[in-house]
Amino acid sequence: MKKLLLALLVLSTFAYGQKKEKIEYVDIPFEMYGVWKSVENEFLRISSDINGGTKFQRVLGRRLLASGEIKRIGNQLHIIRTDSKEEYDLIFIIGNSNMVITKPNSDRAWLWEKVN
Repeated sequence: MKKLLLALLVLSTFAYGQKKEKIEYVDIPFEMYGVWKSVENEFLRISSDINGGTKFQRVLGRRLLASGEIKRIGNQLHIIRTDSKEEYDLIFIIGNSNMVITKPNSDRAWLWEKVN
């Protein structure tokens, strides 16, 4: 009986620890869609995909630096890269013609200016 209770306790603790909170995504601000240029001369295109999601591509010249899907949680962007297997969250602030997004795994940020 003690072994059964111990097994149930271990299993219930494991199951409780595996519960994930449901993440509530909110819409990407309309102002974020379009083409942006950084001070490093990179370009960022943010657009809607066919399924109603938001996709992005970041390029330097003709070289693709990153691409994937963007989801928003509060003031953070959840990035799901399709060109690699990376996922991470970035903080952003958007104004009328400028946007600042933190760089992943860094204390630096991109400064983007709206092009189109």
